[in-house]
Amino acid sequence: MRWHIDHLTGLHNREAFARRLRHARSLAVRGSVVLLDIDHFKVVNDRHGLQMGDEALRGVARRLSESLPHDTVLSRIGGDEFMVFLPDVETHAAEGVMRRCLDRVKEPLERLDGMAPLTMSGGLAAFDGHGIDDVFKACDIAMAAAKQQGCDRVLAFDDRIQPLAQARRELASMVIELQQRNRALEDEVHLDALTELRNRRALDKVLDRVTGAPGSFGPDTAVAFIDIDHFGAYNHAYGDPAGDEALKAVARAISEATREGDLVYRKGGEEFVAILQSAGGEAAHAAAERIRDRVQALRMPHRESGVAPVVTVTDSSDPPEAASQSFAWTINDVETRLFFGTATAAKTTLAQIRATTIAKNRATAAGFGHCEQFGDPEIDLNDDGTYTATVTMSCQRL
Repeated sequence: MRWHIDHLTGLHNREAFARRLRHARSLAVRGSVVLLDIDHFKVVNDRHGLQMGDEALRGVARRLSESLPHDTVLSRIGGDEFMVFLPDVETHAAEGVMRRCLDRVKEPLERLDGMAPLTMSGGLAAFDGHGIDDVFKACDIAMAAAKQQGCDRVLAFDDRIQPLAQARRELASMVIELQQRNRALEDEVHLDALTELRNRRALDKVLDRVTGAPGSFGPDTAVAFIDIDHFGAYNHAYGDPAGDEALKAVARAISEATREGDLVYRKGGEEFVAILQSAGGEAAHAAAERIRDRVQALRMPHRESGVAPVVTVTDSSDPPEAASQSFAWTINDVETRLFFGTATAAKTTLAQIRATTIAKNRATAAGFGHCEQFGDPEIDLNDDGTYTATVTMSCQRL
């Protein structure tokens, strides 16, 4: 088993190279280590294909092997990167050796007609008993400096290069800080400032998703639409600051009533939406009942409710009816069922208009039993050719 060989080029691999360096250090052998990288090699692969790219790597390996002293340790450590160990060669002499290697690599490669000459950049560091990882880092920094100065060169890590290392560390720290700030800003943009739930902007991001589709939610995902009963009257009776506190309390109660993995949004005003994962069958209705019970258990006084002496919510839940149904459609469906029989049908007959209703402080799921209508429906023709039908009904759940 040739575990120490790079199978594409026949050179040592990264692990074998590190072993050779450790062995040299144990014998107190000094020298120079070089990290080499083919300039713009991605362009070669993109333009000529991976097969010719592999042939180019083999050609570069041959050129380096032919140009280096016989006792050199040469390896391909991955991709288009190579490493060289020159035993008993000081850095100044190593720069000359590597310059000759790079000139040899630039010569046209056999069997690669039409490919532009390849160049390499490298970073060189003294191997003088320091840690191998430190030597690798020094080579990497020096190679980055060579790239910045125009490629096709080898630079030694010295006092001129060390400030670059500090600059790179500072730049990396700045990038990390900016990424953290961007994530914080992204979170802030999608959070409701009052309730700290996900906001309407965040909800809009999932409206086009279809349950069961790749990158979406599972097929047993359901949606619950929640509305605080008579909230306008609550604000009139207790004032807007008290209304804000009530919204925050209800938001916390909804979050506590849902499970890990469920997503809760404040849609706007006193309306909330919960996306309930793994809530097929009766689980969606049970989740809606938990939400309603948790809010009522807050026992927040509401003398203008007409439903109960405390703040209550009415919620409706429904799993999508088909795999092709989006969350936007489902949310619209459960919202329509929530509000006393108001339904809109686009370009359809009056007989096809579907309208259902529920009582306040209730949780409803898809599917009703016997329904009794009170009075005649109020039918309005909209400007876009659709009908809006308002029907008052009393329904018993199946």
